[in-house]
Amino acid sequence: MEVGDDHEAAGFPEAIHAVQTDWGLLVRIKPVLTANSKYLLTGSGNSIKVFSTTSGSLLEERCYHDAQVVGVISSKTKKDQFISCDENGLVCFWSHQDRKSLEKFTLYTKEDKKFRIASLPFCGKGGELFIVTQEEKQQKGQLRKYFYPYKPKKFVIISKDVPLEPNKIAVSVSGDHVAYVYPEALYVVGGHTRRRHTVGTRYLTCVTFHPSQDALATGDITGRILIWYEIKSPKPTKMELHWHYLPVADLAFSVTGNELYSGGEENVLVKWQLSEEKRSFLPRLGMHIRFVVTDITNTYIVTAQKDNAFSIISAKKYKAEGVIQGLAMNTDNAEPFPAGIAYDPFTRAVVLNGRTGHVQFYDLHHGKQLFHLDITMSNYYSRERYQKIYNTDVEKLAVSPDGCWLATVEYRDDHQSSMELRLKFWNFKKEDQMKKKLLELLWCGILSTLSSNSS
Repeated sequence: MEVGDDHEAAGFPEAIHAVQTDWGLLVRIKPVLTANSKYLLTGSGNSIKVFSTTSGSLLEERCYHDAQVVGVISSKTKKDQFISCDENGLVCFWSHQDRKSLEKFTLYTKEDKKFRIASLPFCGKGGELFIVTQEEKQQKGQLRKYFYPYKPKKFVIISKDVPLEPNKIAVSVSGDHVAYVYPEALYVVGGHTRRRHTVGTRYLTCVTFHPSQDALATGDITGRILIWYEIKSPKPTKMELHWHYLPVADLAFSVTGNELYSGGEENVLVKWQLSEEKRSFLPRLGMHIRFVVTDITNTYIVTAQKDNAFSIISAKKYKAEGVIQGLAMNTDNAEPFPAGIAYDPFTRAVVLNGRTGHVQFYDLHHGKQLFHLDITMSNYYSRERYQKIYNTDVEKLAVSPDGCWLATVEYRDDHQSSMELRLKFWNFKKEDQMKKKLLELLWCGILSTLSSNSS
């Protein structure tokens, strides 16, 4: 008996079709911007997704890998060439403009299968590839440098104890120096020297190199940023910057090196103008910032948030211009979707928790968030350094069979004051939504026209 016949015999009018998709998280690894700043590339599951920075739309998906992608970087040897690598050791060289331009090679021999690739930090001007490998059950990685033409055995080991976490390892623009941080010290490796600079109990969290000077920047758990000058010296000169209250998650210099951007759990991007000793703030960027990325044209800054979203920020106006949103994740609860899952017959989307205090409508067939609804109507409060902060969140939801009504229950209990519990009903008005949709389509048409005129 066919599946459809089985369901008809059971009294169902139509067969139930199972849909399985593997879209993967968008913010698991650091993304990269193309040279013209028009496109954002990121690894997601086994593929590389290409988004428009203007509209935020998913333009295409490159499926070159059979295993999870651990790194996507731009090549320094060919214009418009990108390099991606998966955890099984397959490295792909490909062009964003030309689909036929594809080269592959593997880092592994049969004897190396006990290793997995942890990350792909950098490509040098001579085509050298810096690869972090992890041996089975080891908590530290091995940094290898592969040379062109690439062969599995053609590499040198830079260090045998680099960290595996993102943002804790960086390579200088020249490729001559590598820096990595463990909580208690900064390590700088270059040539035949390896220097260790201790920092006491203000444990380090991230590191990045200056694009033109003999300098780098580190962040720590107290929110402090240190800029280290003359890093080849046994005693580098240090400059301190401090605004963040919580740990600094990531740092990025602008292409000129005059600005330094920092982000963390405050959901605020801070711009440090180093020559003028000024700072600017861009708050309310969603959830905790995990990555900060700049481009070579000084057009955009991109922040990647823990709720699986990218914020596209104008470098000149220092203003958020768009959001690329995947399946939003609730990071405050052990259960990411505490309210469960419902179905919306109007949009044919599933309805479930999004970021804290929100409900999202997610299209499973196309792997994109249609929109999200702010249920609690309250700002998200970041955690305190020594105290947990409780935000109001959606604990239950239900959609009526005709899709006209949404019911939500929001809850907050800080175990000190009275418990908060609210039941809300939301009515779908088709007329208002049609007007909103027309305005969105009109605005997208204006953006497309402006983009085509500028190019």
